[in-house]
Amino acid sequence: EHVSLYELTIEKHTVFDDWHKKGKLGLPGEETQRVLLSFARDFLKQNNFEHYELLNYAKAGFRSRHNLLYWANEDYLGLGPGAFSYFDGRRFRSSTSVDEYLTKMRRGDWTPHEEEVLSPEKKEIESLLLALRLSEGATVKKFRPILQKLKSSVDKLERQGLLVQDRQTLRLSPRGQFLAETVFSELSSV
Repeated sequence: EHVSLYELTIEKHTVFDDWHKKGKLGLPGEETQRVLLSFARDFLKQNNFEHYELLNYAKAGFRSRHNLLYWANEDYLGLGPGAFSYFDGRRFRSSTSVDEYLTKMRRGDWTPHEEEVLSPEKKEIESLLLALRLSEGATVKKFRPILQKLKSSVDKLERQGLLVQDRQTLRLSPRGQFLAETVFSELSSV
């Protein structure tokens, strides 16, 4: 009922990383990745999966409620080793390993191991970028103040065919979906 479609990322210090470094794991080039992703997207759509988020597809009634909360930049609680929580523009986690997590929990220690407090502007930009991940895009009215600050970047990305804007919404174009990281980087660098 639900599919998340991600490209393979080779993490350091894994078997895949070792194979890749030794030339035993060939990876497809950018154009091949684009073709494969296009094929997968078309296949899912032909099989009644709605493309509702940049990398997620669901049959009717099966959108991920957790992920929709995340993409709306709402508060959430993450439990367990390495899990992040987010409240009032503050992102944090209590530990980075199982051992550290267990030690802290035995002591009743809920202090964050790591945290980031977002300024109001950074939170607004992050909310915009998360909204752009959704097929509906970002509501112009809701993001009008930050869009005014980002106007030159938005105009540039529209000219490049990566964003599409009408009076009510700003969305990634089909091409922009393939180059979303470029769009996000441009908009977050302001």
